[in-house]
Amino acid sequence: MSVAGPAAGVGAPRVPVARGWHRPVRPVALVLVAAGLLLVWVVLVSWAIWYGYGHWESRIVLRQQPLMLRLPEGTHAMAEFHTPLSTQVRLRPVLRVPLGQTVDADIHESFVAQLDLKTTVPVDTVVDVYHDLLVATHLQARVDLGRFLPTLDVRMPVQLSVPVRLKVPVRADIPVHLDGLVTGELAQRLALPLADTLVLRPVIDHRLAARMTQQTGFALAGETAPLPLVIEEARLRVPFELTLLPQP
Repeated sequence: MSVAGPAAGVGAPRVPVARGWHRPVRPVALVLVAAGLLLVWVVLVSWAIWYGYGHWESRIVLRQQPLMLRLPEGTHAMAEFHTPLSTQVRLRPVLRVPLGQTVDADIHESFVAQLDLKTTVPVDTVVDVYHDLLVATHLQARVDLGRFLPTLDVRMPVQLSVPVRLKVPVRADIPVHLDGLVTGELAQRLALPLADTLVLRPVIDHRLAARMTQQTGFALAGETAPLPLVIEEARLRVPFELTLLPQP
């Protein structure tokens, strides 16, 4: 029977395994990180230079700056002339204006007339009669007082008011004869037809003041002498320029 010896490694020191940030850095990773940072830095610097030269500008203010202007041969130009005109207009034309329309007229007028009227007026109506009829009479009666008493003759005065309500139809032809002055007022809107031709002779005597404007195009046949000019004030905006960057 054999007895096994102690296990290998028993009692040896234990080495920890590096993880996360504690892992060793390889040279390839350092090269890649450096190359990435360099590329980002180059892109940012290039964009800053492009933006600065493409959008930044310098501003210059010129005051009382003399200069000479020379127009080259063949320069085309347009000239505009303004000429005032004054004239007297004297006319007397003949105008014929036809009229063919209807004119509305409001008439408000009082009048007095002598009226002689003979006619017959037919009457067909119903007359309502409302009347209280007074009735005065005597009432006679025989009163029996009993088996052993005589019969009495009684005479009493009676006065009554009887209301009467009647509807009486009336149909008649009543002759009417009127002779006298009649006054009245006429208030009416009339449509008056108007058909005529108006002949008008207006007199026109007036002074007219006008301005004639004309444009003329021309081209220079030769060079002109230098023209002295002075810039009173000018604000210039001069952008930065790069040879390889086009300006907006």
